[in-house]
Amino acid sequence: MLNKSDLLEAIRVVTEEAVAPLKEMLEASSTATTSAKYLTRDEVCNALRISRPTFHKLVRDGVLNITKLGRKTLVDAAELERVSENWRKYDR
Repeated sequence: MLNKSDLLEAIRVVTEEAVAPLKEMLEASSTATTSAKYLTRDEVCNALRISRPTFHKLVRDGVLNITKLGRKTLVDAAELERVSENWRKYDR
């Protein structure tokens, strides 16, 4: 029969083993999200040298993917880079 301290130690070990993979996944996802940079609509317009109506046309036509955060319209920096290489080919 186990005494109280042995039982607590066994529970601690089992819990740590079960939680370790979850901690790794959480740490990996938190570093991925903190490294992502988002730009506002005006910053994207300035970077691409386009007007707001052109920005909205790119979004509406599916050329530029946006992320909504409440009322804010944000564009991932990687998305901006992808579009900036090809957007001039798009027929305005």
